[in-house]
Amino acid sequence: MREEVTRLAEVLEAAEIELDRRAIAKEELVEALANLATETTAEIKSGRRVGLYAGENHRNAMTTSPPTW
Repeated sequence: MREEVTRLAEVLEAAEIELDRRAIAKEELVEALANLATETTAEIKSGRRVGLYAGENHRNAMTTSPPTW
């Protein structure tokens, strides 16, 4: 019984570590997306970015294929 409790405590600890890792990754992703939104908004307002892709005007934004990186 003690061995099982010890094993389950180790499983719980590993799960908590993984949960913390995912929470940190989520926070970093949200921060990166917020920064990207801020940069994109600034580019649009300054006229450096017009359409969905840099240099694209809004009329052909819906008919132009996305870049194939």
